[in-house]
Amino acid sequence: MNKDYNDEYFEMWMEREEKIAREREIEEKYKNELIEKFKIFLDNEKNLENDIQKFLEKNTELIPLPFIENHGLHFNLVISKFKLGNEYITDFAYLTKSSIKWLLVLIEIETPHKKIFKKNKRNNRYEFSSDFNSAFDQISNWRKYCKRKKEKVLEQIKNIKKPLEENNVDIKYVLIIGKGTEYYENQEKKDMIDDKNSEDIKIMSYDSLINNFKYNSSHGEDLKKIILTPKGDNCFELKYHSNVRESAVFHYMKPEYLKISEKNIKDLKKLEYNLKKWEK
Repeated sequence: MNKDYNDEYFEMWMEREEKIAREREIEEKYKNELIEKFKIFLDNEKNLENDIQKFLEKNTELIPLPFIENHGLHFNLVISKFKLGNEYITDFAYLTKSSIKWLLVLIEIETPHKKIFKKNKRNNRYEFSSDFNSAFDQISNWRKYCKRKKEKVLEQIKNIKKPLEENNVDIKYVLIIGKGTEYYENQEKKDMIDDKNSEDIKIMSYDSLINNFKYNSSHGEDLKKIILTPKGDNCFELKYHSNVRESAVFHYMKPEYLKISEKNIKDLKKLEYNLKKWEK
């Protein structure tokens, strides 16, 4: 092998490595700026659950994906305000799958300003606050509902649960509440949180949400996500496309089950999606 070829190969390798380093630097800077923006937003006690939901819908990289399976986030989309019949409304929901099963993950958002613990003055022991108990009861009620009416819940997502629609679905639950600094350095509190966590329930603080965004990327947890919202039984509407360039949702879903505004159609065509089914 001649020296000129080796030099040329080395220069190409160096250019590629420098490009990767620059991209990582830009990505790191973007993440840090978004985290700082989110922290400032969360510090404002006037911002309630609905305000946090709106912020996350416009900065979808921050929406956490606990319980993610090895196929990643299905269709790179999250459902906002997914309904459990006429009884409950979740804040977010998403599907994820492996080659043998699906998971439907339901998320409840509380504010970071709600305390998770209080101290019992009589025995000087920690116990959960009324805010935490109320939020956890909500999750428990979802769980009971889904066990009673699982077929009805799954009927609502049948037009998204493709392909491998014949595979079984397990349902998981996530509660996001409070700040991790309230319990990170206290073993008694950490043990109490661990006791509440289970194979189908995950308690997260806003600190862990931010850390997940900053450090977890193996299954695309830190990437932008499409946001859908329910539009009647088994139907959805595209709320935000978030400039997501890779999603098979428009291939598998039909216009009668997924409504897309004219503006979003124009935007998605610029992202090179084939939307002939939606064009009048």
